[in-house]
Amino acid sequence: MGRLYKYFNILSLDVALGATICSWFVAWFLKVELPVPVSLILGLTVWLIYSFDHLLDARQVQKPASSERHRFHQRHFKCISYISVMVLMIIASLIFMLPVKTVVWGSSIGALVLAYFILLHFIKVQFRYQKEMLIAFLYAAGIMVGPLSIYEEIFNWNILIIYTQFVMLALSNLFIFSVFENDVDEQDGFPSIARNYKPQSIKLFLKYFLTVQLALAIILSFDMAFSWFQYTVMVMLLALVAIVWLDSIFKVKNGYRWLGDAIFLFPLFTLYLQDGWQF
Repeated sequence: MGRLYKYFNILSLDVALGATICSWFVAWFLKVELPVPVSLILGLTVWLIYSFDHLLDARQVQKPASSERHRFHQRHFKCISYISVMVLMIIASLIFMLPVKTVVWGSSIGALVLAYFILLHFIKVQFRYQKEMLIAFLYAAGIMVGPLSIYEEIFNWNILIIYTQFVMLALSNLFIFSVFENDVDEQDGFPSIARNYKPQSIKLFLKYFLTVQLALAIILSFDMAFSWFQYTVMVMLLALVAIVWLDSIFKVKNGYRWLGDAIFLFPLFTLYLQDGWQF
């Protein structure tokens, strides 16, 4: 199972599945029915974006990459490229099954993703911390776009709070990866915040940042409408706290990335419990 999940993680399948599950989670909170094509396109699109990013990174490195993830994409470049084209064709065929509003909103996010790739991989803009910020905002937007595009009620502060929490979770995750992978990024020339600021400073920031997020989730959990959502966020945050405080343990065999990516799968347990207990 460990070996299986290793490749599941290397291929970013857990990231794609996590985004889909979090989108179901938001839909459950907003009490909307998420059509199957919306979930399917989200998962496939997230996988395609991450795979395309890894393929471009792998091609950029002229020697065997320092990270196992990029070495895998180097070795299987053609195969993953062909699969990516097939996935793109599947996404294109499924678009016609989406609500018009979902297509419009999704296209807007897609345009931002395209701009990100052009700036980072083709124009070669040197990001200091904007890369992690942009990815966090886009990842959270991808989670929210499906449920919100079919949400018929008036938007309220709860929606903004949820989006902000997902942005902060994704940003914390990316900062953690940046710290752990600083040496690898340095060797292969990949931009990251840890290459511009001291990793120890980022770790200190993360401790405060995660504490603030936990405090916010605890306060919001007293609102009964928010309680189960916030309990889940707390568990996700505690997993990140464990990685930061027990870094020497989670550094072994890339445990930090396994758990860091897996936190976005946690809402599935809440959805299961809620269906079973009829809260």
